Amino acid sequence: MITVISRFRVANQLSEAVAQAFRDRPHLVESAKGFVRIEVLRDADDPNIFCLFTRWADLPSYQSWHSSTAHHESHRGIPKGLKLDPAYTKIEILNDDDAREQDRQGIREFLSGSQYVYHIHLEQSATISSCSPALCIALGLDSKSVVGSNICDFLVESDVLPFRERLKNGASNEEFILNFAPGNLTPISVRARLFVDQCGSILIAEKDTAEETYVNAKFVDLNNELTLLTRDIQRKNRELLKARDTLAKAIEERDKSSWYIRKLHEVLPFCMGCKKVKPADESSWESLEAFLTANTKFLSHGYCPECLEKWKRDKP
Repeated sequence: MITVISRFRVANQLSEAVAQAFRDRPHLVESAKGFVRIEVLRDADDPNIFCLFTRWADLPSYQSWHSSTAHHESHRGIPKGLKLDPAYTKIEILNDDDAREQDRQGIREFLSGSQYVYHIHLEQSATISSCSPALCIALGLDSKSVVGSNICDFLVESDVLPFRERLKNGASNEEFILNFAPGNLTPISVRARLFVDQCGSILIAEKDTAEETYVNAKFVDLNNELTLLTRDIQRKNRELLKARDTLAKAIEERDKSSWYIRKLHEVLPFCMGCKKVKPADESSWESLEAFLTANTKFLSHGYCPECLEKWKRDKP
């Protein structure tokens, strides 16, 4: 990465117009290959002095843009009649190795603290010199139990020899599947890349989520199916309770009807004198009218035609 610093001093009274032109710039440089970012600063003591910082991925990218028509087009907003102090105008190109290293350090710090990305530093002997919390969480161990151990101790047996070959051959930036064996638990598959240099190796990996995504999708489907079945069972239970209540009432009505029918069909002692009856389950005699009222649902009252005529005649 490089930084290009363009310094210039406005020699006439157009400083504010230049500042406004930068604020209103057409943003054409942003589409240039290799462009990273731009900053425009003004001197605190002399506002006529401008410093333009542009960062590029590499020098050829900047040189290609600077010699193209896009460079001229990006300056079309500069006010006409602008004069610059030739003694102050200067362009510097600086290698930005320190800034790049700071970016790398920031990335390393982020990965080293991640609970999701496996970031493992290995010595040439495959001993783990440092690792992110993600590996410790997956293995169910603390960092003291992991750091200083050989990484092969945590791999499934079938992955040990292929991984040693990768370390030996220096194969790098090639994605492969690596399986960790956390104790007696199911092995954990990760998608990994191995970067090897003279100081050792860096293993970057993340959990292979393809199978997990499939399992989760099946779990959601099964959960939805279970919900539907539960609702159907609840509906059928309500129908069953309703049918049970209906059946209970029907049985109750049947029992009552059977009792009344039994009463009517049993032998009933009848007094020839007073016309009273003696039910089988009673010790005393009662009038036939009282017996029928108590033991049948079909008894009503009124007058027969002859008695009705008599009642009418006797009525005052």
